[in-house]
Formats: sequence, C-alpha cells, structure tokens
Amino acid sequence: MKIIFFGTSGFAVPSLTELYHSPHKIETVVTQPDKRSGRGLKVRFTPVKEKALSLGLNVEQPEDILGESHAKLNDKETLNLLRSKDSDVFVVVSYGKILSSEILTIPELYSINLHGSLLPKYRGAAPINRVIINGENKTGVTVIKMIEKLDAGDILSSLEVNIGQDETAVELEARLSWMGAELLLDTLNRIEKGEVSFTAQDELKSSYAPKLKKIDGLINWNKSAYHIHNQVRGMTPYPCAFTSIEENGIKKLLKVWQTSLETNPKKGSDFKPGTVTGINKDGITVQTASGNILLKELQIEGGRRVSSYQFAMGHRMGIGAILGEE
Repeated sequence: MKIIFFGTSGFAVPSLTELYHSPHKIETVVTQPDKRSGRGLKVRFTPVKEKALSLGLNVEQPEDILGESHAKLNDKETLNLLRSKDSDVFVVVSYGKILSSEILTIPELYSINLHGSLLPKYRGAAPINRVIINGENKTGVTVIKMIEKLDAGDILSSLEVNIGQDETAVELEARLSWMGAELLLDTLNRIEKGEVSFTAQDELKSSYAPKLKKIDGLINWNKSAYHIHNQVRGMTPYPCAFTSIEENGIKKLLKVWQTSLETNPKKGSDFKPGTVTGINKDGITVQTASGNILLKELQIEGGRRVSSYQFAMGHRMGIGAILGEE
C-alpha cells in the first residue's frame, strides 16, 4: 500500500523504519518544523526527519496551525499538498498536531494512528509517562482508525505488556516504540488483505494523559516512597523529578534522576519527611510520609549527573539534612 507517514518524536522512528523495509511504499514523510535549541540556538531536525533523510525519503514540514492551543493542521497549502499525493493510508505516530477531518479523509482508505497506551485509557500527549506516574503495572500499544476527536477512533489492534517495577519512561518508551512498529506493520498487512475489524472504544473507561509540565516534577516528601519512586521514573527525561537543597544559605534545585524502594522498609520513624536518614555507597536514604526511598542519581543546578554517594561526598551532605524545605 501507498502511505503518507506523519511523525515527529523518537517514538515514531521504529515505525518509520519498519514500514520503509516492508513491501509498503512511503510516498512522503510529514513532520513538525525544525526548531532552534541548545547553546547557539542551532537548528535541530526532528528525530523523524533525521531518519527519513537518511533513508532518502521526501520530507514535508507544514508550519501553519490554527491556534497554538489546538495545534490543528488544516491550512489550504497543506491540504493541496496531501491531496496531490497518491495514498491509500495515512499513518500517524507521535506527530504532535491534531489532523482535521478534511485531512483524515484524504487517503483512499482511511487514516490510522499508533498510540502508546491501551486505549481508551491514557488518551493524550503523555501516556507512557502518566501510566508510570500512576503506578500501573500494565500498559501497551494500540492502533486506531482516526477521527478528529483525540485518540477516540475505533480500535484495529492492540498489544499488552507488563511494566517493570523500576522501569523508567525512557526505557518503557523504547520497548513500546518497537512493539508498536511491529503491531502497526501487522495491522497494515491485515488492512491490505481486508482482514481487519473495528472495535468501538468504551467511553466510560476513557482517561486522559495530559502533557507534562515542569511543576509536575516537584517532589512532595509528604507522599509515600512508592508514589515518589513512580514520579521519578515517569518524569525522565523531562521535566525530571526535582527537589531543593540549601547550601551556604542558598537554595538550589536538585534533580532526582534515579531512585529505588527499600526491600525491607522499616516501620515508623521520628524523622520529618524529606530528611536524609542514611548515606552509603548505594545512595542517599530519605524519609517520606510512608517508608524510606533511596536516591541513586542526582544533579544539582549547574552541575552534572552523578551518583548520589558522589554527590553526598562532594557537597558534604550529612544525616539530618532536609530536602525541599520551604
């Protein structure tokens, strides 16, 4: 089949790669515009654009959107461009813009989307992060027939997977991206053979996974160790969970990159939540509202990521130090 592929982030790269090496033909790749970032504000290509160019594929980057809050792709130039292409299916994977109904109905058959959750749960921009933050032990990938309503179309296929107790959003995304690529290719093959079925989503079971904000990473030590561990795992790599520490009378931001739970948690404690209760080569132990949590990797503002033990030694942190104190 002839495909127009829409994608932007690294999550979409395995899907693009699998489709390129399949019997299906990618007519063109649509991705978001280049952005300037980092020191010197260098122009950065999207991960999908980098991969598409390496494969010798044509790339289009329409810029017009109808309102930043809606991020809806629907300008006349883009419509004419897409209509000029001969396509059977539009494939959308982590594109980042809402496609209008006019665009979704352009291909000969229909438009499909690979989503990083078991729909109808966790619709929206951050399903992989939110499923970890919420302490779920299962998730998956789903392919749907697209409608203009966000992630609400009929389900064509899905695949479930367990989430590891210490698995981070980065690690889970990598796994799901390749699983999703294989599921997507299988679904396209079944579409071509006319063997696909459509299952309506149960709206009563739907939930939303909004885009992460920096404030979502702020650690509240009055939560349980389990809650904070999930927050740290789900906030990587952005915005990253964080707290603060006072040095020489100056409060500094402290990113928490990695944690683990106590294997044999002690009952009860006289320490205030946020208090350092132990330091050894395994890391820094901090009291929470329920149990202790082991901080394993930290990064103070302006510094580099280091093991928590290195941090404690370098910053002369001792037992009784309090993190995140107002």
